[in-house]
Amino acid sequence: MPQLIQPHKRNSDGDPLQSRDPTDRSLVLFLILLVCSAIFIGMTSHALPARVASHFVANGVANGFMPRAIFMKFIMSFSIGVPLIMVLFIRFTMGRRSQRINLPHREYWLAPEREQATIRYLKSHSTYFGVFLLLFLDYVYWMVVCANAAPIPTLPQPDFFIGLGAFIAAILIWMIALFIRFGKIPE
Repeated sequence: MPQLIQPHKRNSDGDPLQSRDPTDRSLVLFLILLVCSAIFIGMTSHALPARVASHFVANGVANGFMPRAIFMKFIMSFSIGVPLIMVLFIRFTMGRRSQRINLPHREYWLAPEREQATIRYLKSHSTYFGVFLLLFLDYVYWMVVCANAAPIPTLPQPDFFIGLGAFIAAILIWMIALFIRFGKIPE
C-alpha cells in the first residue's frame, strides 16, 4: 500500500531539498486562489457604476474613468493574467536554463545531485510570489470597488497603504527566506 504522507527526509549531505516535492502544493494553492480571484472579481463587478473611477492621484481622488465593461476586461486580464503568466513563465523556463540561475553558492546548489531539488524549490518559492501578487492585486481591485461606492470616488489612502505595506512585508519575508535557504552551504 503506497504511503500518502512521506516523512521529511534528508539526503547524505543533510539537504532537505531531496524530500517530497513542494511544487505541487504551491501550484495547487496558486490555482485555487486564481479561480477564487476570478470568481471574486466577477461577483463584485455588479457593485461598480457604469462609469468606473479607475485611476487615482496621490491624495486618492479619481482622475481617470472608463466604462465598466472595459474596466472589467482590463482588471480580469491584469489581476489574473499577470500573476498567471509570471508563474507559468518561471515554472516552464527555470528547469531548462539552470545555467542562468543566480544563487549564492551556485556551484553547490546546482551540482548535478542537487540541481533538480533546487529547481523544484525555486519553482515552488516563485509560485508563492505569484500568490502574494495575486492577493495584492485583488486587494487593490477591492479598494477600487470601495472607492467607486462613494459619491465622489476616492481611494481610501490608509487602507491602500496598509495593503501595500503588507505586500512589501510579504515580499521581504519571501526574499529573506530565499537567502536563508541558499545563503550558506549545509554542514
